[in-house]
Amino acid sequence: MSFNISGDMLLVIAVVTASLSVGLLIIGLFSNNPKKLLMEQKRPLPRHHWLWTDFLTKMYDAIFQNRDMATVGRMVSFRLDEYEVSCGILEKDSEPKKEIMYRFIGYLALLVSAIAAALTFEIILLIIGLAIYLMLGMMRDSNQKQVLERRKAEICMELPRFADLLYAALVIGQPIELAINIVSSRLPGILAKELKRSMSIAAMGADSWAGALKALAMKYEVNELSEFVMEITIATKQGIPVAEKVGRQSREMKHSKVLKARENAAKMNSSILLPVVVFKLAPIIGLMIAPLIAQIQGFAAL
Repeated sequence: MSFNISGDMLLVIAVVTASLSVGLLIIGLFSNNPKKLLMEQKRPLPRHHWLWTDFLTKMYDAIFQNRDMATVGRMVSFRLDEYEVSCGILEKDSEPKKEIMYRFIGYLALLVSAIAAALTFEIILLIIGLAIYLMLGMMRDSNQKQVLERRKAEICMELPRFADLLYAALVIGQPIELAINIVSSRLPGILAKELKRSMSIAAMGADSWAGALKALAMKYEVNELSEFVMEITIATKQGIPVAEKVGRQSREMKHSKVLKARENAAKMNSSILLPVVVFKLAPIIGLMIAPLIAQIQGFAAL
């Protein structure tokens, strides 16, 4: 069966346009109360009454209504619990309905483009749908995970410096809680900011300083920070001098930092070696072999 590509393309565009129009009409009917709009038409409507305000949230409410958000999220490969944790760490407003709709629209675009590509035999339609799916789904997840991993890496980098200064404050006789407050107030960075916040929570009586530090370690799930908090809390409970534990932790973190730097340098050397071989040694070898090849070809011609 032969297809007229231009005619099929027009048919697909018409079907998609009609579907979107009907969908927007249904969403509009669900999102706004017609009777209320008629009653309030003589005065300006509040901002939240307009369809395009929080449009994705209204789309979610219209399509999924009262269904469990975690269940809906799993349908579009969205982990609600991981998203909430990430938003808490990144100090970002949690908008799970919008994130679910981004992924839903991505899947819908991929499905429509696959059907359109099958009808018209135009692979470009499938590529466009796949690009939309990647932008609205996987790339959003990837960007947020990159920011989260970068913040965790910054905490790992700042922790040895904090441990050094905390050890100095403890050696001169400062109490652990006051020492943490003093050091965190004089250091820049994410770790110092989070420690100041944790100590503020402890000062208000919501939790002890040990509980606040444990909550911070559980929030970020960084191994080095968790071990550091565990060591100083155990030392406090057992009556062991905290300065001794902090000093030992500081030395261990410095040693592991040096080992990690050497490991990264070794990886960098191996990654640098490949372009050196390709762009330097290969042309030299080619120049050396070229005359031999020319002579061999000359002898063959004779």
